Amino acid sequence: MKVESMVLGQIQTNCYFAINEATKETIVIDPADRPEAIIRKAVDEGLDLKAIFLTHGHADHMLGVGGLKEKLGLPVYACEAERELLADPAQNLSPALFRKTVSLNADVWVKDGQELTVAGMTFRVLWTPGHTPGGCCYYSEEAGVLFSGDTLFAGSVG
Repeated sequence: MKVESMVLGQIQTNCYFAINEATKETIVIDPADRPEAIIRKAVDEGLDLKAIFLTHGHADHMLGVGGLKEKLGLPVYACEAERELLADPAQNLSPALFRKTVSLNADVWVKDGQELTVAGMTFRVLWTPGHTPGGCCYYSEEAGVLFSGDTLFAGSVG
């Protein structure tokens, strides 16, 4: 797995790309904003975007979802405990932060401990409430990478 990132949006949020090096199939993690920039990166680098993983539902981590779904039909994965926050603009802070009303429903609701294989890569979902009720991390044991909100960790997770 190759990991790349882009810093997007007014709040300068990290958007990550988990890239299957053999196939170029790619998962976009927390598409903060500017879906056109994400698509342009994919085209320029020959990436085949397959899915969107959300680590949590604050607006600065999901503003690009609508455009990516509209243009590419990518499925969205999010922790089931984040359902209410994603759906409610007041809770996801979209009006307060961006003067936009954003509401989102995931295509795939994930649970703590669940194993996902997407784009030929396997991740374990780790529910990490605190910042939000349904925040989660996506851990690839094979690559030794943990995607967690604005932070990327490398190494093993106990």
